[in-house]
This record gives sequence, C-alpha cells and structure tokens, in this order.
Amino acid sequence: MSISLDEPTVVSLDAQLLVYDGYAFNGRMKEDIIIGQNFETKTTVSDVMDIVSPYFVRQTLKNSIFS
Repeated sequence: MSISLDEPTVVSLDAQLLVYDGYAFNGRMKEDIIIGQNFETKTTVSDVMDIVSPYFVRQTLKNSIFS
C-alpha cells in the first residue's frame, strides 16, 4: 500500500489537497481518495498536516481497537 498527496491545478486557481492510497487487489492496482479538501487561501505544510494527521490518528485508533 502507498499513500500519496497531490495538490492538483484547477481552473479556479483554488488550492486543493487530495490524499489517496494505492494498493493491489485481486492482481490489479487500485486507488481510493481518502481525503479531498479545498483551501480558501494558500497552503502551508502546517495546513496540510492539520488535515492529514487526524485521519491517520483515527485510523491508528480504529486498527488498534479492531485488531
């Protein structure tokens, strides 16, 4: 499994963040968007981490509880 972050360029020039995972399933590569976020202003590393970190904290807790 891999996790990728992308800041796509859009016509409106709004900053957008896409976080998606890539993985093999039944011998084929799949991708799922796990976070999609628009920003009203420019983005900083801190802004991105404020969005991405809580997702991984929730996933870690969920995996701890159900494993």
